[in-house]
Amino acid sequence: MRETLFLARRFITRDKRHFIFPFLAIAVGTMGLLVILSVIRGFDESLLKTLTSFYPHVVSFSPSVLESFDGGKMVLSESVVMAGDTVKGCILFGIDEKIQERFSHMIVRGRMPLKGECVVGKDLASTLMLREGDLITVVTGDLSTRKIKSFRYTISGIADFGIYQYNSRVIILNISDALNFALPLTVYYLSDPRKADEVARYVESKTGARALSWLELNATYAKAIKIDELFAMIITIFVVMLSGFGVSNSVLYSVMNRRKQIAILMSMGMSARQVRTIFILIPLAVAFLGILVGVACGMVITSMMKLIRIPIPSDVFLTEHLPVLVKFQDVLLSSLFMMGIAVVFSLLPSSLASKVDPGEVLRSE
Repeated sequence: MRETLFLARRFITRDKRHFIFPFLAIAVGTMGLLVILSVIRGFDESLLKTLTSFYPHVVSFSPSVLESFDGGKMVLSESVVMAGDTVKGCILFGIDEKIQERFSHMIVRGRMPLKGECVVGKDLASTLMLREGDLITVVTGDLSTRKIKSFRYTISGIADFGIYQYNSRVIILNISDALNFALPLTVYYLSDPRKADEVARYVESKTGARALSWLELNATYAKAIKIDELFAMIITIFVVMLSGFGVSNSVLYSVMNRRKQIAILMSMGMSARQVRTIFILIPLAVAFLGILVGVACGMVITSMMKLIRIPIPSDVFLTEHLPVLVKFQDVLLSSLFMMGIAVVFSLLPSSLASKVDPGEVLRSE
């Protein structure tokens, strides 16, 4: 093994100019993969943090509240709001005192609503040109009497929910007022929102009533982001694989250029397995150095992206700035993937090197 390591190092130093391109390709590939994974992770965490900070993690249609979870009562309903001559669709959140703290930190102006008052999203307030103290009319239909009912509320505050779709549609009411529009639901907030699907099934089994997780209720948002992430990963992987061809070409050149030396080594007793190992160790060493540089550059770029706060369309991506989150497992995944690329694309050249016929190569010498 000592001889193979020595020869691999010698071959790299002698042909180092031929390994500059694969080194740079691996470094750039690692950097790109790390940045993409960080952005994908950022979108996941942004969606999770933004939605679950106020949106109920589990919604149950059972009137009873399970004591084993942090639960309360909430009214969720769709309606129409009128302000002056402007009419717009809205989503009503009627909340009780137990869960008001989930919404209070989102109030950017004013306060939480009392009876006869409401809080509106900042983009809805901008569209309808509303401010604290203004009156709005919320309209709903009564299916039993087939009549239209309207209720007037005074705006007590303006809220920022962090998502354009909610900022442009949500109205928060005191739960006593919200009962005019729908019956209350039982909602739960979890310490780990990722377990919402599991808890929803548990609540169903205990209460016998249907329960939905926040992921099921916001499936459109979650699926849209997952599709974007999938396409980004597919494109990135194909681009990164191009660096593998650079490694393969460089190792193949080294094999073709050193056929005579390989033949001499094999005639002196070196096995085909040892020769193959030499030409696998060469791209591994190049990949290792490229990964180190790529990870360092990737960390610098992601840090700069956090500082710059790149703006993106909030009505499409559910956040106003490009989210970036670097985790150790992403660094490890990028490094292992690039190392795997180097090994896979070195198999063909190393196999050719192990099949060199010393007699054929040295016949003319």
